[in-house]
Amino acid sequence: MATAADFARLKETIRTDPLAGRMQTAILRQADSMLKKPMPQHVLPDGKRLLATSRDVKDRMQTLGLAWQLTGNSKYPEQAWKVMEAAGNFPDWNPPHFLDTAEMTRAFAVGLDWMYEAWTPAQREQICQWIIKQGIEPGMAAYTDRRNHNYTMVRVTHNWNQVCNGGIGTGALAIADLHPDEAREPLRHALECIQPSLACYAPDGGWNEGYGYYTFAMEYATGFLSSLEASLGTDFGLSKIPGFSLTPDFPTYIEGPCGSFFGYADCGEGEKKSSTIPYAGWVATRVGNTVAADSQRKKAGERPSALGLLWLPPLAEGTRTTNLARSKEFTMVGCCSLRTKWGDPDAGFVALKAGDNKANHSHLDIGTFMYDVGGQHWAVDLGADNYNLPDYFGSKRWDYYRLRAEGNNTIVVDPGKGPDQSPKADCPLTLCADRGNACVAVGDLSAAYPSLSSEKRGVRLANDGSLRIQDELDSGIKEVNVLWFMHTPATIVIASDGRSATLSQNGKTLRAELISPADARFESMAAAPLPTSPNPPNQLENHGITKLVVRSVCKNKETLIIDFSPNGVLPSHTPVTPLSSW
Repeated sequence: MATAADFARLKETIRTDPLAGRMQTAILRQADSMLKKPMPQHVLPDGKRLLATSRDVKDRMQTLGLAWQLTGNSKYPEQAWKVMEAAGNFPDWNPPHFLDTAEMTRAFAVGLDWMYEAWTPAQREQICQWIIKQGIEPGMAAYTDRRNHNYTMVRVTHNWNQVCNGGIGTGALAIADLHPDEAREPLRHALECIQPSLACYAPDGGWNEGYGYYTFAMEYATGFLSSLEASLGTDFGLSKIPGFSLTPDFPTYIEGPCGSFFGYADCGEGEKKSSTIPYAGWVATRVGNTVAADSQRKKAGERPSALGLLWLPPLAEGTRTTNLARSKEFTMVGCCSLRTKWGDPDAGFVALKAGDNKANHSHLDIGTFMYDVGGQHWAVDLGADNYNLPDYFGSKRWDYYRLRAEGNNTIVVDPGKGPDQSPKADCPLTLCADRGNACVAVGDLSAAYPSLSSEKRGVRLANDGSLRIQDELDSGIKEVNVLWFMHTPATIVIASDGRSATLSQNGKTLRAELISPADARFESMAAAPLPTSPNPPNQLENHGITKLVVRSVCKNKETLIIDFSPNGVLPSHTPVTPLSSW
């Protein structure tokens, strides 16, 4: 991922850039703490994954390797050798869960390459043999044996593809000088197999598995592409695949002013706050995306890491956000974000998702939204539950609250034991625009609700930060029960007439008004399964979260409208107009 010239330039950057200097201090402190860590062990805590160990070894190799490049102190490669000797002599790198194998292969590739001059010829050969036996050989079985479970996993289009091919491909590059024959075929396969997944960033850089898996996939895509360039002088055009150059826009636009990311699918938002994404910074610097580069530079300083320092975007003068669009759609994902302004922590922000319930890691969350205003995060996404719950990725997936529509900020129709949206639904956004006095978006959610003739949801974010959520439902001749949900960390107080509610948190308030239908009322309830829903044991509890709820009975056509006004903003009572005129 870097040449000797890159490390030399980094040393000069550290000398002249105060942020880089502070990050170096933090990374050397991290490296010194790793000198005292116990050796990695071949442990599968859940009986399936060695992944935590693979990632630990990867972090150690990157941190110890960069510390050695910056200081020349032999204590860092001495410790790295002990770590690799322990992990290299594992019985295997757990190929049944091939992510573990690919990530460990990447870890050893970095360990070999970044500390190459510190190793004796015998050590270099031993590291190569570990990479070949534990990484390359299982990788070749995955590439060539159709009976092998991993034959499919290196060819899927979701995050596994970029992690598996990026890890094996980087390992092949690391051994290529000493073992060209063993490197040639796995590298060829990795170059071929990664292309369909990279094409999924088209047309605008979004990722349908959500923010967390975008970060995961990008780590291995950029690691492989940068390694190709550093090793061979070319990435064979992979970075030119349409959409890839636009990937830094995705985290830029789906991050709200409170620092949380739109947490749809199995990602969530809380743990991602102020997350550093060196991989987006690497692409942003290459393509001249100064806004994304500036953002990632700031985040790299908040949470220093080896790659964050290696790929630290250069210091830029002034703000770059003045000309950014206030509305942004990611077409393939089926999501968008709207905001009142950039660079203001009190700005209004809303994100809306339509999208594909069949996408990998997807929840039944079509129609869900996130809302920030006045420096507070009002509408939240709960994120994933425990992946080790029974059949979490199988037949019981839609039994778990956080994965169901009722566990997201959308509607449920005639709730029951089964999936509360169609698991096969793929719903488009039909509008995403800045109208001057407001930003608006509309999604056609009809396919998510087979019992309805149609369902369309619109969000309108006015320049004062107030928000309208408008659902247009058509049940045909049937009468259906509709539940509208919003999960919030705020305290909810319902007015006596049930037509308004006040949400409060951290000294700020948000007023909710039920504009229509006239016979509906607000209520609040726990963020927990409905009495009619499945409720398997051992699900995560949603502490500190309450649901704002509207119940309604719909027959034929109904328009359900809720307006939100932050404290200090008088309700605008915008005239009700059909979504078709937005």
